[in-house]
Amino acid sequence: MQGAGPERQPDRAKQREIAHAWLAAARGGDFAGLVELLHPDVMLRVDTGGSESKLVHGESNVAGQATSYRAGKVTERFAVVNGGPGIVSTSAGHATAVLAMTVRHDRITGINILADPQRPDNLEV
Repeated sequence: MQGAGPERQPDRAKQREIAHAWLAAARGGDFAGLVELLHPDVMLRVDTGGSESKLVHGESNVAGQATSYRAGKVTERFAVVNGGPGIVSTSAGHATAVLAMTVRHDRITGINILADPQRPDNLEV
């Protein structure tokens, strides 16, 4: 497209800040804090490899899912996933889930979670 100009590069530091804020709000059950980070039309996709896979749409629904998740003895850390912000969950030294975020204009517009027990442990983390 003529005159569109160069595409702005994402602010990686800001994306990391948003991922850390997401993790803190989710761990703390801070529903309002999660909603603040989400775009109103956010889409959450969870791939468990089975019947628990789901698609969740909308900031309130996604925030509700995040506040209801309690992983027990799981450690989460920031990671770059597919070139964007993400989180890797591990338990006993093995990856249990990988979360990838799409961030636009400082709001999370998409979250993809791979939690299929057959797949995350095969990833290099």
